[in-house]
Amino acid sequence: ETEPEAVTYDWDETPTCGAQLVHAERVLAAAGSLAPWQDAVELLSHTLDVPIPALLAQPSKDLRPADVRRFACLVGRRVAGETLPRITGHVTFMGLDLAVGPADPLIPKGAERSAEIALEWARHRPLGDLSAAELGTGCGACALALAALEPRFTHIYAVEESAAALE
Repeated sequence: ETEPEAVTYDWDETPTCGAQLVHAERVLAAAGSLAPWQDAVELLSHTLDVPIPALLAQPSKDLRPADVRRFACLVGRRVAGETLPRITGHVTFMGLDLAVGPADPLIPKGAERSAEIALEWARHRPLGDLSAAELGTGCGACALALAALEPRFTHIYAVEESAAALE
């Protein structure tokens, strides 16, 4: 097997947050990103380690050359098809910020809907202790969401057979 070529792009010479976001959005859109603006914003927020609202409130803020280079590298990884959680090391699931390691399983499609169904079911039960089990838990996102969002779940079991997913 051959390794995929590293993808780079020429960053905008204007070192402001706004100019970098606009340029990255164009690059990501050309690469086929379904949400190029959101990708660019999340990557720059991660690069600068600032919350998204603070980032968007300062479009004329100058960036250091090292931050521009790091942002360009992260955009290149996204252009190459790497997922945002793999690049940033975290994923948001039902309002929870979950850490994601290089080998961690990502949250499958439909997981949020499954958690929503379980939460809705619990909210229509009389007060008392409820139990839940997530089989094939992977990263445990559904179990964590149930524990964080519904206090009636007093016993939650997250079962996974894959040793890699549990590491």
